[in-house]
Amino acid sequence: MRVYESKSISNDIKKVEREIDKLKMERKRKYAGEYARKLNRETNPQKKEELIKPVREITKKINDLQKQLSVLQQKELDYIDKVAKTGYDQELYIDEGKDVEIGHTDDEPEMIKDTVYQMAEYSIKLYKMVDYLEKKYPEVDFPHWWQAKIVKAREYVGTTAHYLESKVRNEH
Repeated sequence: MRVYESKSISNDIKKVEREIDKLKMERKRKYAGEYARKLNRETNPQKKEELIKPVREITKKINDLQKQLSVLQQKELDYIDKVAKTGYDQELYIDEGKDVEIGHTDDEPEMIKDTVYQMAEYSIKLYKMVDYLEKKYPEVDFPHWWQAKIVKAREYVGTTAHYLESKVRNEH
């Protein structure tokens, strides 16, 4: 393998990552919000299946691309190992941009937004389940370890939000 093969792998990885991000944004844009609420309210199994079908299709495409990405990343690791073993007659392509990228690269803001969005979804789901249990049963007890995880998650999220707030505030 020569430099152009390493660069080709790197470019392929970036291309697949962009496609995954594009499909995730499309899925969120088309199937979150009102569409998801409509799907959750639907009681007719046939209509529900029709509503869920495009969500499954786009999710399958994302999963297939993630598998492809995993193969490419392994290929890149194999190449890096080969470079390390053979030494002088191999070159490792490193993008000349601002960041040096070896292996997996992240679109950090998008990844963070996706993670925070998922946390919000889980938080709402958890809130609704606890609310349901509270209304259904006169007394509900949760394990201490479980409650501690919720408190710790709140602390972590709060700390990261305060950190970013101070950075944004000091920027101006």
